[in-house]
Amino acid sequence: MRFHSAAWLSCVVLLASLAGADSAVAAKPPAADILSQVPPDSLAFAVVRNLSTVDSKVGQLSSTLRRNLPRPLQFLHDFTGIQQGLDPAGDLLLVLLPERGDGKLQFAVWIPVTNFDQLLASLNATSVEGIAAVSIAGEDLLIARHDRWAVVMDPDQRQRLAELAATQPTSAALPSWKSWIAENDLTFVAFHPVVQQLLHEFSGKDEIDNGQEHSGAADDVFGAYRRPGRVAAGALVQRTSPVTTTWESLHSELRKWFAVAPELQQLFDNLPAAACGIRFDDDGNALVGFRAALERDVASELTLSPAAAKSELPFAASPSHDSDPFVLNAAGILPPHMLSSFAIAYVRRTAADLASDEHTTLDPASHEQLCETLEQAAAEVESFSLLDQPGTEAHPVYTNSFAVLRVAVAGRFIEQIQEVMRLWNKANREAEGETRLIFDVEETKLGNRSAIQYSLDVAALEGDTAALPEVRQAIEKLFGRGGKLRLWLIPADEHHILLAAATPEQVTLALQTLDRKLPLRWNSPQLASCNLLLPQSSDWRCYFDLARLYDWKRREAQAMTAVPVIGGSLVRPFPPGRPLALAGGVRESTLSIDLAIPSLALRGIYDYFLSTRASRTLQFRARIAPPPAPNGR
Repeated sequence: MRFHSAAWLSCVVLLASLAGADSAVAAKPPAADILSQVPPDSLAFAVVRNLSTVDSKVGQLSSTLRRNLPRPLQFLHDFTGIQQGLDPAGDLLLVLLPERGDGKLQFAVWIPVTNFDQLLASLNATSVEGIAAVSIAGEDLLIARHDRWAVVMDPDQRQRLAELAATQPTSAALPSWKSWIAENDLTFVAFHPVVQQLLHEFSGKDEIDNGQEHSGAADDVFGAYRRPGRVAAGALVQRTSPVTTTWESLHSELRKWFAVAPELQQLFDNLPAAACGIRFDDDGNALVGFRAALERDVASELTLSPAAAKSELPFAASPSHDSDPFVLNAAGILPPHMLSSFAIAYVRRTAADLASDEHTTLDPASHEQLCETLEQAAAEVESFSLLDQPGTEAHPVYTNSFAVLRVAVAGRFIEQIQEVMRLWNKANREAEGETRLIFDVEETKLGNRSAIQYSLDVAALEGDTAALPEVRQAIEKLFGRGGKLRLWLIPADEHHILLAAATPEQVTLALQTLDRKLPLRWNSPQLASCNLLLPQSSDWRCYFDLARLYDWKRREAQAMTAVPVIGGSLVRPFPPGRPLALAGGVRESTLSIDLAIPSLALRGIYDYFLSTRASRTLQFRARIAPPPAPNGR
């Protein structure tokens, strides 16, 4: 796809409608629906609802971020000088149209007007056969009237503009999103060709399709402290922009998930349309919505059955799960197909990382049996809840994580997960490579309750390196005493299963809470602002706290470095604020995901990602070498 450079100036004219708005005109709904103006051959379009309202909300956003942002009305008034004929209460439309033989994609802009003739007069233009030539900011453009809008295009699109102006609107085939678009301040909708292009650009899908492998070194859990240099060292560290780092991480993650989840790739390959919309409320809180139209057979697999939709959520694993500090707090119901796809993709991702990071390839037959058994286990899950708490400095980093599953029959599910773990160990024993992640299995008791513990001796994976005191200390800070990762599989009752990566003490407390059978709730003060923004009905909800996430990453980085650091911080702290929230589900052949961003969280995101520049930091990392052996070696 190539975009005509002059076409972007049409965007300026589009926004110029804000500048010349007559403030004396009372706010009123447009006489016609802006979506009816979207041509049938459109590739994508963007809608701004009620320009004066958006201008006012930009002012509110400036107050929230404590930064002067350009107000659209004033900025465009100064830029274009247009004074009359524009409707400040109208909707603005920008459409991407396909090429017509010249290899250039084109933009068309619908500007809401109250008086088209006054608009032309303010531009010193005269209409000839319904089309006028205008010049704005040194760019030549064409403009014509259509219903309550002025349509603007590039000079070489006279024929197409005449066609648009002369015909009755025949809008593009849209999914059932009109009411949702009407609620947003700004909405971007892309149809299949653009969805595909964006997917290729963002995910590196071409490289995946061509079989190019990616390096997983950045995700190596053990490699960060595997290098036991024995001398003091200083390094000049170039900090990159947080926006760049986050974008690269998302890009890398999406590529990896596409590589291990062909179902996900196929889903995106066949999306008829996708959309993103944003709106702000009067308090500066933001709601970002994502919509994806699904083909009928895919939608049927991802839509909850009426019986499944009535499933109860699991009991809480913490008495104050919604108010105590957490990194992640989620619960909901997923259709079996989606749940099994996620679970199998996670196993494949782990196996792929093991191959790329540790050069160990799992036994294919055992791996395939593992995935089949995992799919059967996933079909047993009726609902789930997740709770990931940061713990304190005294706790191991990779603990205090819980999943509570409500299942049809607890005993049958336990047997299936035991078989999954047996096949995982079998696949590792028969793997090609040096590093084998084989879990020890121990049936034990926590109080009077039977429990199965799976432990992985991470220290043993380090070989001779683990003998270094600082490496041993790092491993135990990450995984706990003995340098072992401990996973728990425990039946709480006949319908509830507790899965945990935690210390015995943490698991015991979670079981005590489960015995109280407390329902999940989301009514704590810190979540109230999110709940007001999110749809009341959803299949699942997920809350996450960026401040505590980055604090957890700080503890992880300190443990992995395994040496004192003097100078720049390993992980810059995230400003404290409100948690963010996600909610989603599938309704009427549409996958919906909504992200609620309270104003305090929005300010923190801006301060962290956008208000700082990259800088250089001098870091000294000191490591004390062990004394030489008596023989001098």
